[in-house]
Amino acid sequence: MALGVIVLDLITKDLAVRFLENSPNIVLIPAIFGESAGPVLQLTFVRNSGAAFSLGASTTWVFTLLAFVISFYIYRTGRKVVRLSWALCLGAMLGGAVGNLIDRLFRAPGVFRGAVVDFIQIPYWAIFNIADMGVSISAVIIAAMTLFGKDPYQKSSKK
Repeated sequence: MALGVIVLDLITKDLAVRFLENSPNIVLIPAIFGESAGPVLQLTFVRNSGAAFSLGASTTWVFTLLAFVISFYIYRTGRKVVRLSWALCLGAMLGGAVGNLIDRLFRAPGVFRGAVVDFIQIPYWAIFNIADMGVSISAVIIAAMTLFGKDPYQKSSKK
């Protein structure tokens, strides 16, 4: 799962850099309920040097170090889980963390300071990428599984 998210993230970011950078937005799904909300889905290229919602743009190196630590922790935790749903979610989360970490390491302006490529835009939300989707969706599902008592270290019992 992690490898799949990383590969999909890298491919889509490469396409975004090639075809969206310095180009007008591409509307994929136009506004449905009037123009005030804007398109439902569009491709909008940005380079984000901060965290979510571009917070902390001047401390990119901190996010890079945190991504290393978090990725290592998810990897170690993921190796111990026995429930498939948890393994898939942790894999997607790890893939997302590593996908954005690759940007921080290898994109301009330099190592540990690279800006993450974001390009997916929906109304009333930050512009994001595939890696962000892996992290965010997994986090919501993990929170729900935790809330409903789905133990990651115990296989589900079939009754």
